[in-house]
Amino acid sequence: MKSIALFPAGALLLLGALSVHAQSAPPRTISRDELRACLDSEDRVAARRKAFDERIAKRREQEAALKAESAELEEEAKHADEDQWKGNRFSRHQKSFQAKVKAYNDEQAGFMAELEAMKQAAAAHNDKCAGIAFNPEDKEAILREREAAKK
Repeated sequence: MKSIALFPAGALLLLGALSVHAQSAPPRTISRDELRACLDSEDRVAARRKAFDERIAKRREQEAALKAESAELEEEAKHADEDQWKGNRFSRHQKSFQAKVKAYNDEQAGFMAELEAMKQAAAAHNDKCAGIAFNPEDKEAILREREAAKK
């Protein structure tokens, strides 16, 4: 029975979580069910990473907007003392801006927790699935199953 490596050492270096043990151990031939579990796990890790990357892009947009608003506030501050109306407007804008910055900073803890959880999921996947060997017919059968399930 011919077998090939599904995940050569280093193929899924998601967040640098590849196990050193998996790199040095000879490939372990797995069953079709184990291969299915590894493929499913790989899909979950990839989907989670994609969603996280989208969150990163959104946070970068938020950060850019906050920087732009900060520059606006600095300009407003120069004219806030000119009259009471400008001073009141500046105070309201400053309070609104501070609330936005607080909300942005408060999200950071959840963001970092999600990053750590992703690292752990990737490490668990790599510990289980890196350096494995499988029967090519098993992979073909699983891919056919997945394709049939999409219909």
